[in-house]
Amino acid sequence: MNSWPKIFLTAALIAAVVGVAYVIMGGRPLIALETAGALFVVRIASEAFRRRRRRPRDPGA
Repeated sequence: MNSWPKIFLTAALIAAVVGVAYVIMGGRPLIALETAGALFVVRIASEAFRRRRRRPRDPGA
């Protein structure tokens, strides 16, 4: 099963929540949204990449 769509959907959702919270606190919305989203996506992608490299796929699959 491919979990990439779920990963990016989760990242986008969390980035949106963080961006809205930042706007409520009186910050600059676009910068907060882009920064939070980019950092979250990079962190999740690198984590997934590390996991994939650590646990190689079954050759028989």
